[in-house]
Amino acid sequence: MVSDAGFVAYEYTTVRPSREMEPLYRNAYRAFGWIVVDDDRSPRGPSVTLQLMRDRHIKNRPMILELQHKAENALAAITRLERSKTTLANGAAIAVGLVGAVLLAGSVLTLDSDSLGWSVTLGVLGLIEWVLGQVTYARVRASRTARLTPLIERQLDVVREACEQAGHLIY
Repeated sequence: MVSDAGFVAYEYTTVRPSREMEPLYRNAYRAFGWIVVDDDRSPRGPSVTLQLMRDRHIKNRPMILELQHKAENALAAITRLERSKTTLANGAAIAVGLVGAVLLAGSVLTLDSDSLGWSVTLGVLGLIEWVLGQVTYARVRASRTARLTPLIERQLDVVREACEQAGHLIY
């Protein structure tokens, strides 16, 4: 007869944080009793795959699960907020760049006509719009970052508090 005294039942999960968020995810999941079994750090994509395991019979499991869910929601909110810093900036820069492309196309189309001045003017305006696209990106991103940083900090506090509470319950 085999004794089950040395047997430990594990549960497994996989998370895919962005490369920038990986250290935060590792630390957070460690606080909930998870151990990183394997990670995919290949340079192929913007995210990392972390395979985790933990003892199914950890102390205070229902409270740990509740705190983990709270932390996971905060981590997802941080990811969305970080992504939104560049989303609006990209959209604004693309819009300004498209206006520049239209002006440059107009410059090329008016090149066949007798008005060379219009062609040059449209070309110069198109190039200015392209430069303004880069400036627009930088300004919008800086503005969004300043506005979103306090929100991200609040979510980081939620993660930290949940991890601290879980650490006291587990250890």
